[in-house]
Amino acid sequence: MKSKQTAILAISFLVIVAIAGYFFTRPDTGQSTPLSKLSIPEKPLRGLFDAPGIMVVEAREYPWSALGRLNIAGRHFCNAVAVSADKILTPASCLYNKIEGKWFDNSDMTYVGAYQRDNADLNAKIGSFDIAEGYDPNNKTLASITKDWALVTLSTPIGNKTGWLGLSNAKDNDQNLTAGYRRGWEHALVTYPYCSVGSTNNHCPNVTVDGLLNWFALNENQLVLSPPSGIDDIQDNWSLSSDGQQPSETVITAVPVDTIGRLLKAHGYLDSSKLSQENLKQALIKAKQDDIIAQADNIGIETFYKLIKSLNAINAAKTPAS
Repeated sequence: MKSKQTAILAISFLVIVAIAGYFFTRPDTGQSTPLSKLSIPEKPLRGLFDAPGIMVVEAREYPWSALGRLNIAGRHFCNAVAVSADKILTPASCLYNKIEGKWFDNSDMTYVGAYQRDNADLNAKIGSFDIAEGYDPNNKTLASITKDWALVTLSTPIGNKTGWLGLSNAKDNDQNLTAGYRRGWEHALVTYPYCSVGSTNNHCPNVTVDGLLNWFALNENQLVLSPPSGIDDIQDNWSLSSDGQQPSETVITAVPVDTIGRLLKAHGYLDSSKLSQENLKQALIKAKQDDIIAQADNIGIETFYKLIKSLNAINAAKTPAS
């Protein structure tokens, strides 16, 4: 009897250890990185916007690195988002050959992750793709349009090098962003920091002009894919995680340093024309003194979130009520 009780206690202990180990070792996309451990080469720091309301971001910094392009038969491209090590989500309509009335072949497509200005080395061929149930490329009803998703399986798990994003419906305190590669800017990853779901202002992309970009929700822990129609139609087809993961096999920067630097500059905390370890540190200290951010020695997704939230509040105060 005693040996049985001992065995039960031993198993219980191992289960507790395993659970604790999971929570202490699982990837945490919201984890901050000590500023002292980041290698920040001195480089020119642009202003916030490269065009009115449009910010070009560094695709070689996570979480932006989880976004990419699916190039189709040399004809066009689709915005895509890595959602696991070897899977991406993209609009199903992009994979349909309207001229021939059939789906493109796998061999016609190539995914390029973290692509920006000729940095196309993180690429993969397509192994297969699955179209969301209920989507019909020839049916323009709302019921079909909301199911306009395809889950693409890559031939190699480049998500380990680019990182990937989770999926979630936006919550009240999230900051909503649109991001992707737009028409006319095909070689630069952009976001619209002032655009929110349902907005009709000039700070949102025009689908007719810019093409279809994806919607994201930014919170203190991570950036997640968050389409306006919700994630139910996606999750009804595929069980995808609500948590993303930072890159584990690459030199891609684990936090969006360039984005944070430009947001600090927009707030007036960084007045230099160059980004460096020292002036970034001083800017973070000033932002902490004003209670804009919680800590100055570490930066991460929370820093990004706090600065975006503050900037949107400032912009909203300046925007006349309609």
